[in-house]
Order: sequence, then structure tokens, then C-alpha cells
Amino acid sequence: MLLYILKFSACLGILLLFYTFFLEREKMHVFKRFYLLGALVFSLIVPQLVFTEYVVVEPTTETVVQPMTPSTDVIEIPPALETDLLDVAPLLWGLYFLGLIFFGLNFIKNLIQVYRRIKTNPKERKVPFVRVLLRENFPPHTFFNYIFLNKVKLESKEIPEAVLLHEETHAKQKHSLDVLFIELLQVVMWFNPLVYFARKSIKLNHEFLADSAVLEKGTDSSTYQNTLLSFMTPSYKNTLANAINYSSIKKRFTVMKKRTSKKAILLRSLLLLPLLAIMLYGFSQRNIDYTTSDNTKNLIVKDFIVKINEGGTLFYEDNPITLKDISLKGKHAYSGMTRGEKNTFVTAYIFYDENQIDLISEVEYHLKRAGIRNIQHVSQQTAAAVNEGKIEPSKYNGKTLEEARGIKRESLSTKTALWFDIKNEDEIWFDNKHIAIEDLAEVITQNFDSKNGTIELQINFYSTGILRSEFVAQLNIESRKAGAKKVEVVTEEYIIPRDEFVENGVKITPNTVKLKTERLTLEGNRPNILVDINGQGQLLVNHDLMDIIKLKNYVSKLRDQTSEEEKESFKSVIYIQFESPSSIIDEVYKILTGFGDVSILPIEKETFRNFNVQEKATSEQIREFDVLAKKYNAIPLEKRIIPSDDLKTLEVLYRKMTDMQRASAHPFPKYELKTEIIQIEIDKKGAIRYAGNLVTIQSLPGLLKKYNPELSKEEREKSVRAIIKVDENAPKPIVDQVEQIVAAYGVAQIDIRGQSLRRQPKKAPLENKWPNTTNWQKNITRWIATT
Repeated sequence: MLLYILKFSACLGILLLFYTFFLEREKMHVFKRFYLLGALVFSLIVPQLVFTEYVVVEPTTETVVQPMTPSTDVIEIPPALETDLLDVAPLLWGLYFLGLIFFGLNFIKNLIQVYRRIKTNPKERKVPFVRVLLRENFPPHTFFNYIFLNKVKLESKEIPEAVLLHEETHAKQKHSLDVLFIELLQVVMWFNPLVYFARKSIKLNHEFLADSAVLEKGTDSSTYQNTLLSFMTPSYKNTLANAINYSSIKKRFTVMKKRTSKKAILLRSLLLLPLLAIMLYGFSQRNIDYTTSDNTKNLIVKDFIVKINEGGTLFYEDNPITLKDISLKGKHAYSGMTRGEKNTFVTAYIFYDENQIDLISEVEYHLKRAGIRNIQHVSQQTAAAVNEGKIEPSKYNGKTLEEARGIKRESLSTKTALWFDIKNEDEIWFDNKHIAIEDLAEVITQNFDSKNGTIELQINFYSTGILRSEFVAQLNIESRKAGAKKVEVVTEEYIIPRDEFVENGVKITPNTVKLKTERLTLEGNRPNILVDINGQGQLLVNHDLMDIIKLKNYVSKLRDQTSEEEKESFKSVIYIQFESPSSIIDEVYKILTGFGDVSILPIEKETFRNFNVQEKATSEQIREFDVLAKKYNAIPLEKRIIPSDDLKTLEVLYRKMTDMQRASAHPFPKYELKTEIIQIEIDKKGAIRYAGNLVTIQSLPGLLKKYNPELSKEEREKSVRAIIKVDENAPKPIVDQVEQIVAAYGVAQIDIRGQSLRRQPKKAPLENKWPNTTNWQKNITRWIATT
């Protein structure tokens, strides 16, 4: 918004300066009228214009993806500036809206004033004009076809014909349209002084036009000037009407005597054209859109070499280059390759002088922004000693893509590999075609010759985003169905439930998946703030679209609601595209710095997360949640008891809310899990009663599932206890089945009691009479022994 206002002001300022020096005093009033209106429209539109340049690059036609070098490195942005002491943006917006309201009400007040004068005063129609006869002694003025005149002066013929003709010209040429336009613009841009200068120039030019029309009718200029002086009054203030006033009388008299030749008009018009062209180029926006052609024959793999000399100057292909241009060159040099091909075939060398080691990390940062991951550091001093000062090129350097693929395949010796791309977490792509996971085994079989039993089939899956363990398990199953001997998965981030993760001692089997990932995330340990920055600088924060100001407020509220212990483990990840504006990246990093760990990861445009806004809770649902949360948060934790109905309502509403809504709402009330008891009775005939009702063993699992279904397995293990009252003569198979059903439901605390033995007096421990006792029988024995 600020950039747009600055560009608008610069455009308007330049055009007004041109008008003041070259046009204002010239007698070309019709041209000047449309120039001033055009200047306003031009200044409003040009900063929003976007010119797109389409550049054709050479793409690849075959999807070949190889594993990238595993790395735990995360790109870190250079240290940001210190956090602002005061966020003035909300204050500035508040001031703007106050001004908007003030000037808007003033505009409406003037309209009402004109309307009342038309309605309350007598009128005299003189087609196509309407004369409104005023009782007040105001100077003659005009609003559209209404000409306001003092009734007494008009009837006594004290108003000269020249003045009436002057006002009729305002009405005939529709000057009120210009005035309404500039007044409305002034309401919106009330803070911009250039708009006031434009308004003044437009109104003055209206007077020039009216004066010119009067003089063209043969009125003597000296007589007309004396007439104008006699009608001057500085007291009239309505800005919507065209009235005679003091402020510009000297300029008007000067212009009346001016004569402008056609040659001068043409010359000034031609002078304006290059000025408009320069402004159009300088104040509009330009994008470059890279499109692909079908020709891949000439696409050559080249090593990317950046040299750092002793003085710290950077060179690429023997030409000086800036850090920012490294990203640009790297992106464009390999724009025809997929990310997998870039990771497999492209090598970047940082050829550095040992006196400039500090620059290596900055160069590497910009190479990674260009999507190059295979980066090697080579010392110029070492190269001089062992390789005559040269860099040994990679084996793919100078080869076409097809030749590079062949070299890679030869390195697999007796193995055959198929490569698949994974996009958007669960989309499988092969040979530029999207395939369903249930068709994966069939596609593998169709593209692999299994007749040669000496060849091992290896399946590689490559993802530039996030993969989850359950989806990888499906990929593995389908690949094994097709006879794959090895399955390898390469991904930016791999998410696995914490209880499934084994750090050491993983048993390797023929069905084990080989995983290469840059980031391993345990479920429950995801980043607290996930920010995507697209090429236009838009922010997607935890599935919510927001701007920089909203992000600041969101982080501030989150910081206030987070304990010091939680802040230590807080994580934020910023995903960026190559086109993401550096200023926005720096601003976002600056906001998140100091609130846990912050990481930046580059993501390819085609795999970037879609900016779809997550479905949110409604305002009514948020109010309902806040009422309940506030109620229970006010109760001390040790005395806090939340009824199951209210707890269900809180959980359902909380799940519907986005992260931003949660940050703005009252905190979810903590509570101690209350132990709940499930009671089941089994009589001597094997009849089962659940919650006092007679049930069958087949219906018991369904009934248990309906018992607090919102509880997780961990919550059931902690808070639910089952008491199974068993008659001592109850059928053993029935008791075993009931115990297994309850355990399968997730209840860890199962207490089996014998009903008929419950009232026996305390006695010495009984000898176990059942040599082949089951668990429930042993529990009865233990219970008897301790009763």
C-alpha cells in the first residue's frame, strides 16, 4: 500500500510540474482540462499495471529423479535488524480512517447544502438551465445545470450578461463532473497535498474556459475584468460549486491576454509523449514468465562455478557478479530441468581464496535459493598445488540431459530403476502423467522387464515437499507387489508418529524402505508457525492468508499465550519460492526471530502449497467457545471440573478453529482427567449386562465405541477403568472374550471381580484350585487373598 501511494504521488507530482511550467499559462484550455483529469487517472492506474515478459526455455520431456545428497542443513537468513520498538501501523490506519470519515462527512454536507438551496428557493427555468434565486447575497455560482443567483440583483438587472454567460458556460461544459471526481478523490487521498494542488488547477482551468467563452462572444476584455472585480467575494466556501473568487484573478487576467500558436500546442504535446513513456516504464511492475518449448536436444548440463578472489569480488564465467545475481543466474541457467534432474546432474563449485572464507556461506545461501543442492567448496590454494589451479569438472559437465541419464543408468550396473515424482504430498507422477496409488503396481510392471531374473528392480520416489509415514507405507506395499527388490524415498520433510520412531537398532529386512530426508519431524513436533511466501509476496500462515501486520499481531498474541518453557521448543519454518520478494522474507524472518527456532526452506514453484484458505469456525461458534473457555479458566485448576457435554463442545469448536482464531480466542481450559468407570456383569449362565442392560457379546464392541468416542487411545488408557463383575461359575470362554473386547477398546485398567465371593469374610490365602487358570481367574484368586 505504501509503495502504491509513493508511486501515485511521484506520477502526479511530475505531471503537475509539467503542467505548471509548460501548460498552465497557455491558451489551450480544453486540452488542459483533459490533461489534468488524465494525469489523475494515469497516476492511479500506472502503479498497478503489470507487464509480463514471456521467455521460452528448454524443458525436459522425461521424468528422471535421483536421490539428493542427504543433508541436515537448513538455510538460515542473515541476521535481521532489531525488532521495532513500536508498531505504528495500527495507529496510522486509525488516523487515516478518522480523516476519511471527516472529509467524507464534509463532502456529504456540501451536497446536502446544495440540495436544500435548490429545494427551498424559487426557481426560474431558462432551457437548458435552471436559475435558483437566492435570498442570501452569495456570488453567482453553478452546480450542473443549476445557476445560483441573488434574486434581488437579478430582478434589478444588477448582474451583467457577461457574468450570466460565464456561469452558463460552467453548466454547458459540465464542469461539475470534474469537480465531483476530484472531490471524491480528495476524500480518499485526504492526506496527499498533491491532490489539493490538482483540485486547485482543475478549478482554475474551469475559470479559464468560462472566461474564454465570454470573450469569444465579443465582450471587451477590460470591461469584463472590471465586472469580475465587482463580483469578487471571499466569503463563499462550498467547494462543489463553480464560483467567482479572488484567489486566482491575476492569473486569469494574464491568460486572457495570452495568445498560443498551434505550433506551440503541438510542440508541448510532443514533449509530453516521452515523459509519459518514461513514467509508464518506471512506475509500472514487470514480471518474467518462463515458458517451455518442446526442444530438449540442445539442453546441456553445466557445472556452476562461482569464484571468490583475494579481494572478495565474485566472478561467474569470468564476469563480476553480485550475490543477488547468483540466485538469478542459477535459476535461469537450469530452468529447463526438473528439481530432481538439477539435484542429480548439476554441481556448483565455490572456488574461493582462503582469505575470503567468510563469503562462502553467503554464496552457498544464494545457490540454494536457486535450487542447487550439490555444492562443493574448492580452495584456490589447494587447487594450485594438486591440479594446476583448476577445478576437476563433474562427470555430467558438458553432457546433454539424455547423455547424463545414460551415465547414471550405467552406474546402476545390474540394477534397473524407475523414478516417480510425488507432488502435493500424495500425487504420484510418472512420465509426466498422474497415476493413482492403486495403479502403481501395474505401471511398474508395464515399465519393467521381469523376464531377466538377474536384474534387480529398484523404485525411487522423489518429493520436493512433505511425505507422511502412512503414505510411504502404501508406496512400499504397491512397489513390492510389482516385484521391487529395493524401495528408496527422497523427500524434503518426513513425518512419522512419535511412537513409531526408532532412533537406533532398526532391523533391516527385504521390505525395509531406504529413506533420505532433509528434515525428520515426529508427529506432535511440527512447526508451531508455518509461513509460505509466494512469488507475489503473499503470506499463508498456518493455512490462513494474512499480511505483515496481521502476522505481527498473530505472533504477538501467540507469544503472550506461550509459557517460557514452551518458547524454548517453539519452531517456525518459512517456505519460499525463488521469486519470493527478499524484503518480505526479511520482514517475516524479523518478526519470527527471537521466538524459538526459525528455518527457511526453498520450495519449487510447481510444488508450492496452494493458497487455499482453511475452513474456519464461524463468529457464533467462536463466541460460544469463548464463553465456555472463559467460564472454566476462571475456576482454579484443582477445583476445575468440566462436564462431558461442555468438554465435547469445547473440543469440537476448537478443532474447527484455525490457528489464527485460536490465538485470538481464550485459551483452551486445562483439566484433570476424571476417571470414568465402565461396569460389566457376567452371571453364571454367561449373560452379560452393560450399564444395567442385558446385551449380547456381539453388540458389546459397538456399545463401547459409542462410549466417549472423542477420547483418544492415550486418554482412555489414563481416564477409563473397567470393572467386570464375574460370577464364580461364569463360563470361562465368555469371560475371556469380554476381557479381550474391553482391552481392544483401549482400556488399560481392567478389574475383574467375583460377585458371590465379595461378601466372604477375610481369611487366609486360598490355594489355587485351577491348574490352568486364566487371567481373570488369577485376578479372582489375588482378590480373595487380599480381602
